[in-house]
Amino acid sequence: MFFKTVKIPIELMPMIYEVLNDAQKKISEIASIGIKLSINAIGESNDINYIAWIGLQQAISNASGLSWSKITERSRRKPLPLLKGLYSYIGYEKIGGKTLDEISKDLNYNDHTDVINAIKRFENLLDTNDEVAVKIYKKVMKTLYKRDGSLNTDPNKNFLENLEESD
Repeated sequence: MFFKTVKIPIELMPMIYEVLNDAQKKISEIASIGIKLSINAIGESNDINYIAWIGLQQAISNASGLSWSKITERSRRKPLPLLKGLYSYIGYEKIGGKTLDEISKDLNYNDHTDVINAIKRFENLLDTNDEVAVKIYKKVMKTLYKRDGSLNTDPNKNFLENLEESD
């Protein structure tokens, strides 16, 4: 594996992601193998993952009609566990770039084991086709990802506008 840390101006991130996505497709076609190229965030506000995590928070908040501070309250009242599980699942499994402990802090959990359990519970809801879980999952995913499957990282495109377009 090759790793290089560089600071990239936020306005260039969408273009860089497009180039990376194209390169991934071409390498896969030429080599006839599956390949995943990625950009990982290292705690800067202009990182691609930072944008995605903020977008995930906004999308979940808008889809649920609850503020992010309400979602992260230390409570087990419905629908908070579902929404925290959704955040954990999409964030850890789809976006990446954060440790389980970092996700735990985002959600006001005790530790990383709460995140692991939230992911498992949400996966079970998806596996059993729970109507509410599937509906909100699809709505949030439409907000975060473009039709071609690439992450919507356009900093000029408000994630809430994208959510409204997906209705």
